[in-house]
Order: sequence, then structure tokens, then C-alpha cells
Amino acid sequence: MRTHLLLAILLAVGLLAAERALAFNPNDVARLQAQRACPGCDLTGADLRQASLPSADLEGADLTHARLEGADLSEARLTWARLFGANLAGGRLEGAKLESANLETADLTAVHLVRAELKEACLVRASLRQADLTGADLEWADLEGADLAGAILDKAQLVAANLKKVYAKGARFQEADLHRALLEKAFLGEASFRAASLMRANLEGAYLKAADFQEASLQHASLRRANCRKADFRGADLYSADLAAAEIDGILLDRAKTRGAKMEDARGTPASGGS
Repeated sequence: MRTHLLLAILLAVGLLAAERALAFNPNDVARLQAQRACPGCDLTGADLRQASLPSADLEGADLTHARLEGADLSEARLTWARLFGANLAGGRLEGAKLESANLETADLTAVHLVRAELKEACLVRASLRQADLTGADLEWADLEGADLAGAILDKAQLVAANLKKVYAKGARFQEADLHRALLEKAFLGEASFRAASLMRANLEGAYLKAADFQEASLQHASLRRANCRKADFRGADLYSADLAAAEIDGILLDRAKTRGAKMEDARGTPASGGS
């Protein structure tokens, strides 16, 4: 009996602590709505669905698990903000400043992030399905395990970004800069990297079936053990790229520059080309 009572008390205390941990400060919400500025505020779990907060100053604010579906945060300042597990689905964050923000496990489905500044931001396991990140700055950002299916990252800056194990089927990276990006074991089937820069990028073990690398720069990139079946490398620069043990059956290499490329133990036969 005493054991059951003790367990009940511990459970109640735990639930109370969790409730308090997710309780936002009402004064901070009122301040934000009135002034569109609340840097460093506690907005944990706040309901800000459909809120109109363009150019709001939320630098360093805690928005953990906040409800921000459909909110307008375009040009907002969210540098160093904590948005762990926040729901921003369908929201607008064009030009938002999110450098070093924590968006781990956040829901950013179909969010507009055109020209957003996400340098060194944490997007680990975040959902970015169908999101528009055209021209966004994601240099050194951590997107490991993120869902990028159908996302648009054309002309995005992804220099040295961590994209390990991302799921990015059908995503677009056209003219994006992925110099030295980490893409090991990423699922990139049917993704488009047309005219993108992937110099010294690491795509070891990545799934690249039917991906489009036309006119892309892949000098010194590593595609060891990658599944490149039916991928399109026409006009791509593969100078000194490493495709050892990769699956290359049916790949297109017309006009591709393959001088110095390593293909030891590569499996399959290219459909065409290579020079």
C-alpha cells in the first residue's frame, strides 16, 4: 500500500513539474502581442497560432513546444531562440533571422523560409517536408535526420552543413552550395542537384537512385558505396570524385568530366558517356 501511495505521489509531482515546465508567462505573451518584441521571454508552450508577428524581436526567447501554426514571423529576429518541438507548420518566416536557433524536432512542414538566416541552427530530426528554403543560409547548420521530402533549397547556402541520414526524396537543391557538406547515408532518391556545388561533399553510402546531378560540381566528392543507379550526371564535373564500391548501373555520364575519378569495385555499367 505504501509503495503504491509513494508511486502515486511521485507521478503527481512529475506531472505537476512537467506542467509547470511547459507553462508560459502570460505577461510575456501580452508584451509580445502589444509590442512585437519580447527578447529572452518565456513563451514555453504558448498558443500563438495564426499570430501576426512580422519583424518581431524574439532573440533568445524560449518557445519550446509553442503552437505557431500559420503564424507570420517574416523578418522576425529569432537568433539563439529555443524552438525545440515547436509547431510552425504552414507559417511564414521569409527573411527571418534564426542563426544558432534550436529547432530540434520542430514541425516546419510547408513553412516559407525563403532567404531565412539559419547559420549554425540546430534542425536535428525536424520536419521540413514541402518547405521553401530558396536562398536560405544554412551554413554549418545541423540537419541530421531531418525530413526534407519535397523541400525546395534552390540557391541555398549549405556549406559544411550536416545532412547525415536526412530523408530528402524529391527535394530540390538546384544551384545550391553544398561545398564540404556531410550527406552520409542520406536518402536523396529523385532529388535534383542540377548545377549545384558539391565539391568535397561526403555522400558515402547515400541513396541517390534517379537523382539529377546535371552540370553539378562534384570535384573530390566522396560517393563511396553510394547507390547511384540511374542517376543523371550529364555535364557534371566528377574530377577526382570517389565512387569506389558504388552502384553505378544505368547512370548517365554524357559530357561528364571523370578524369581522376575512382571507380574501383563499382558495381554495374553506366548507360552512357564519361570523359
